[in-house]
Amino acid sequence: MTFLLSVRRAPLQAAGAYALSLPPEYYTHLRADYEKRRDMLIPSLQAAGFKTFQPDGAYYVMTDISDFGFKSDVEFTRHLIREIGVACVPGSSFYSDPARGEQQGPILLL
Repeated sequence: MTFLLSVRRAPLQAAGAYALSLPPEYYTHLRADYEKRRDMLIPSLQAAGFKTFQPDGAYYVMTDISDFGFKSDVEFTRHLIREIGVACVPGSSFYSDPARGEQQGPILLL
């Protein structure tokens, strides 16, 4: 399984210009919304046995999966998707050296 992230410059530039035109209240509300989701998701993950890392400024939660007995984050991610129905991304896909993220993840979006 390969995870490829790609960004095209022209749409990103237009989106960035639009984002800069939004009022500060938009970002205040967005931050509060993500904090609310984070504060609901993390205790649920911990109750399910996950060790979590609370994000300071991200819209995702990384977890330590070393206690679940899977060989890698990709294997665990496949299990969550196929058997549990939870969409997620393996942590290793965010590292230039995927081995550094094999026991970090999956990434769960808020």
